[in-house]
Amino acid sequence: MEYSPFIIVPGASKERGKRRIYGALHLYLKAKERNQDPILLLSGYDYVHEKEMEKMVKKLNLLGYKVIVEPNSTTTKENALYAKEFVRNLNPKAEIEVITDTVHYGRTTLFFSKIFKEKVRVNVVAMKNSKELLKALAYELIAFPFFLLELFLEREKLQKVLERGRKVRKYLFQKY
Repeated sequence: MEYSPFIIVPGASKERGKRRIYGALHLYLKAKERNQDPILLLSGYDYVHEKEMEKMVKKLNLLGYKVIVEPNSTTTKENALYAKEFVRNLNPKAEIEVITDTVHYGRTTLFFSKIFKEKVRVNVVAMKNSKELLKALAYELIAFPFFLLELFLEREKLQKVLERGRKVRKYLFQKY
């Protein structure tokens, strides 16, 4: 049986984030064409605290899209941890689709696969130009070893993030 997708978009800078959202909307509309009921989760600080992103989310909600914004995560690992809480509570049998860009693919695949402990489909949207690609690649090359170290060595921090996620979930579900 095919389950409706839960489309997760980790936060990014304004331009990268917008491209990820457009990629997610493409998947969302394809799911609707198959008579599925997808949920779009925008995960990360940028989607709430950057005015242009906030406006985009409001427009999507007005158009009838099922959009959830998770405002607390600041890293890819936290994106995956918070997303797992939402999936577990809203649609535990969902197909997990993650939208990211080329240079973020490895880290996204690593964290989401490790944290969800199941098959997660990671989709890639193209980078705008070579300058942006080089800038993002440089960041990833510098940051990736630290993310690996954090993933495997900081069990206590993982527990704190999960607990914070539970508190956020309680707040959200009490509110709606």
